[in-house]
Amino acid sequence: MTDLARFKAGTARVEEAAAAIARGEFVVVADDEDRENEGDLIIAADDASFSDPVILLGNCGVEYHAHTWELGARKAKEMLFTGRAMSAQEAESIGMVNRVVPREDLWSEALALAHDIAGHHPFALRQAKRAVNQTLDVMGQHAALQSAFDIHHLCHANAITVSGYPVLASLDDMKEQVKKQ
Repeated sequence: MTDLARFKAGTARVEEAAAAIARGEFVVVADDEDRENEGDLIIAADDASFSDPVILLGNCGVEYHAHTWELGARKAKEMLFTGRAMSAQEAESIGMVNRVVPREDLWSEALALAHDIAGHHPFALRQAKRAVNQTLDVMGQHAALQSAFDIHHLCHANAITVSGYPVLASLDDMKEQVKKQ
């Protein structure tokens, strides 16, 4: 079956949704050709939470820093400065996820969304996605992501210079684990 046929039948999206649900808290419905984005659409379980506790490592290293784009500057700073999690409901209210559903409805909601999308013409969908992604690119998202990745490497380089390890927190535990290897 070709990719186009799989897309029209909805089977590619259904398989991806099922695998994501089996792995965890939320479903990302994304295009296989666009691995750089976190996901085109996200459905979160009502008991899901989202966090990036990298600050707890004594480091600023965020490999994929879409936080500012997804959350806005203040919420991104709050998440990164504190390491605290946000609820699925808060994530939905600021546009980080498309919708929040009861965990027991996660599969049926993802399936319904996948079938709805699969019912539309593939060319039209690709061009709609292209328009959104090109707008993000014109706004500087790609350059910002690359810049943040450079900062990520700088943070690890600093930690290695200071401590000999890629992070600055929990060094005693890390040193013990390295010794055991």
